[in-house]
Amino acid sequence: MKKIFLYLVLLIIGGGCVLSQTAEELLKIGKLKFEEYDYQSAFENFSKAIEMNPNLAEAYSYRARIFGIMEDFENALSDFNMAIKLEPTNPSDYYRRGTTKYYLGLFEGSVDDLSKVIELDSSFIYAYNNRGLAKNQLKDFAGAIQDFSIAISLDSNYVMPYMNRGAARYNLNDYEGALSDYNKILEVEPQNAFAYLNRGIVRYAMKDNPGALKDYDEALKIDSNSAELHYEMGLLKYNLMDFNSAISKFTKTIEIDSNYFDAYYQRAETKANIFNYEGALQDYDLLINKQPKSSFYLTKRAVLKCKMDNYDEGFIDFERAIQVNADDPEIYLNRGIAYYYKDSLKFSKNDFEKSLLLDNKNPLAYYYLGIISLKESDTLKAIDYFTNSIEVDNNFAEGYHQRGLVKCLIGQDGCDDLRKAVDLAYVFAVNDFKKYCEKTE
Repeated sequence: MKKIFLYLVLLIIGGGCVLSQTAEELLKIGKLKFEEYDYQSAFENFSKAIEMNPNLAEAYSYRARIFGIMEDFENALSDFNMAIKLEPTNPSDYYRRGTTKYYLGLFEGSVDDLSKVIELDSSFIYAYNNRGLAKNQLKDFAGAIQDFSIAISLDSNYVMPYMNRGAARYNLNDYEGALSDYNKILEVEPQNAFAYLNRGIVRYAMKDNPGALKDYDEALKIDSNSAELHYEMGLLKYNLMDFNSAISKFTKTIEIDSNYFDAYYQRAETKANIFNYEGALQDYDLLINKQPKSSFYLTKRAVLKCKMDNYDEGFIDFERAIQVNADDPEIYLNRGIAYYYKDSLKFSKNDFEKSLLLDNKNPLAYYYLGIISLKESDTLKAIDYFTNSIEVDNNFAEGYHQRGLVKCLIGQDGCDDLRKAVDLAYVFAVNDFKKYCEKTE
C-alpha cells in the first residue's frame, strides 16, 4: 500500500510566569530575540535566566522550543519536563512536549500528553490533530479518525485534520471516506497540491488510474518544483508499468533535490526492471558514494552485480554489507540466493540458515532450503521446509506449488496445494495442476 502524507502541527504558543527580576529582564530579552528569529541570542538569554533562577518555567519552555527548532528533541524533552514540573497546569507545554515525544517516536507518551492538553483545554484544536497522528502511528486508526473529526467540528475550514483523517480512512481501506476528505480540502483550498497528490493515491487504490494521473498532473501544475510530487508521480508511473516515464520523473526529482535518496533507489530498480543493468549500477554507485555505510544499498548493488554475472564483485559487496550490519537477515538471504544460482549449495544453505536465525519469519529462506533439500534427495525434509514457508505466509504461492508438486511426485495428494497456488495466480502452477489434478477433479 502506498503511503499517504500526514501533517503534524507544531505551534509557538506563549504563556507562563516570571519569578525573578534579574531573570525577568533576561527572559524578556530572550523572548524578543526569539520573536526576531535570533535563536542563538535567545538561547543564551534563556540559559542565563535559568542559571539565575532555576525555577523559571517559561525560560525552560522557550529554550525547549529552540532545541526543537534545532531538532535536538532529547534536550527539548528534558526542558519541557522541567517546565511542566514547575508549572503543571500549562496546556501549551503539555502540547509541545507531546509533539516532541511524537518526533522521538514515543507515541504512547505523546497521546498521554495531548490527552492532558485536552483535559485542561477541551477546545485546543491542534491537540486533537496531533493526538490523532500519534494514534495513527499506534495503528489506532478508529481513534485517530475520532480525534480528527473533533478537530474538524471545532473549525470546519481547518484543512489539516481533513488531510490526516483522509489518511487514516485510507489506512482502513475506506477509500470513499478518504476521497470525501480530500474533496473538502480542495473546496477550501483549490491550490493545495498535496490534497491532489493524496487524492490521486486514493484514486489509484480504487483502480481509477485516469483519475489518479489527472490529480497528479494537477498537483504538479500547482507546484512543479516539488521533488516529492515528481517522486510520487514516478511511483505511479512505475505501478502503471510506464517505466520510461517513471525514470523521467525520478530523474526530475533528483534534479530538484540531489539528496533525494529514494529517487535514486527507485530509478535504479526501474532501470533494472527493463534490464538496463548498467544504468541501475550507476545509480547504486551514486547512492553508495553518498551513503557508504548503508548495508541496504550495498546489498542491492551486490544482487545487481550477481544478476550481471559479476559474482566476484557482488560477493565483495555482500561482505561489505555484513561488515556494516552483521545482524541484517536480508543480507544473508540475498547472498544465499546468489550462492544458490552459482551452484554453491553448501554456502547457500549456510546463509539461509543464518538468515532464519536472525529472522525466522522469512518464507523465502524456508523455500530455498526446501529446494536445496530436493537437490539433496530429501523429499520429506523439503516438504517440511515448504510447510514452514506457508506457515509464515499463508499466501506464499511458491510454497504451495512446490509442496503440492512434491506430494504428487511421491504419490501423495498434492492437489489442494496446487489448486491454492493457482488461486493465488501463480502461473507456474497451472500446468502442474492440469497434469496431476484435472483428471481427479
